[in-house]
Amino acid sequence: MTRGPVLALAAALALGGCTLLGTPAPPRGTVPCCGGGAGDLHVRYLGVGGWLLEWNGVQILTAPFYSNPSATRVAFGRIESDTSRVDALLPDVSGVEAILVGHAHYDHLMDVPFIANRRARGATVYANRTARNILAPVVDPARVHAVNADAGTPEVPGRWLALAGGRARVMAIQTLHAPHFPKVELFEGTVDTPLAELPETAEGWKGGVAYAFLIDFLDAQGGVAYRIHYQDLASTEPWGSIPDDVLKDGVPVDVAIVCPPSFDHVRRYPESIVENAQPRHVFLGHWEDFFDPPSEAPRSVPLTDLDEFVRRLERVLPAGSSWSLPYPGERFNVP
Repeated sequence: MTRGPVLALAAALALGGCTLLGTPAPPRGTVPCCGGGAGDLHVRYLGVGGWLLEWNGVQILTAPFYSNPSATRVAFGRIESDTSRVDALLPDVSGVEAILVGHAHYDHLMDVPFIANRRARGATVYANRTARNILAPVVDPARVHAVNADAGTPEVPGRWLALAGGRARVMAIQTLHAPHFPKVELFEGTVDTPLAELPETAEGWKGGVAYAFLIDFLDAQGGVAYRIHYQDLASTEPWGSIPDDVLKDGVPVDVAIVCPPSFDHVRRYPESIVENAQPRHVFLGHWEDFFDPPSEAPRSVPLTDLDEFVRRLERVLPAGSSWSLPYPGERFNVP
């Protein structure tokens, strides 16, 4: 796609946000899954695609985003990480073992260099090859693992990647980014060679091949204590689904993390993911307007009907399962 249509569409998204100033508070859901035991899985929502997951001393981070440049800057100007804002808002992640990045758009990857280099210095970044090439000038390539060759598809399992000395593992599963507008995905494409410097515009942060992640926390015997299905975008069926050969291991999915924006531009999302994973609990992420500065009471992302998303989610939610839409900073314990 040429730069002109990209800017026009991004500008339309920015203008669309102006119509939502009076929208009601987003639906919060219920969290009967969540207790307070010392052995629980700890889940903290950081905003946009960011989640801090911890069990038994192992911490895994999915790429958070705090910089939130305005829609005008995204459409027409230069963007860069607001490192002072990241430093002020990001909790302690010094013990994080891995940073998972589903795709390389700016709202998922742009704050990762500062986090990896200054706040989570022992973490390895797991992302696509495009992300590795974008990060090349600022993050040691030895700390960025491109998952393309390891990833599975909804039909064929990928390779489990060991984390934290074997106390956790992750499998990347190929998925497909929903269009931002009907049949139009912004900033699509790949970056096939290492860059000399970070992109200055949103268009430079190409998405690359997108991946969902299946995350297992493992007990002392190597058994799965908790299983999480994480997706940082809406995808069309069956992309992002857990392969049948993995489901046959009989391990239930404790938590599924889904992404409402653009769900109405693809078929059967979130239905296909929920029916496939059969999770005990569903968290909605990346739901708040990331063109606004982070807020304790955020409004929803422009042009996304969260109430309709929830109605569709509840129609396929397994009996006894629950869902919640957290505000950034909220913490949950999943027993």
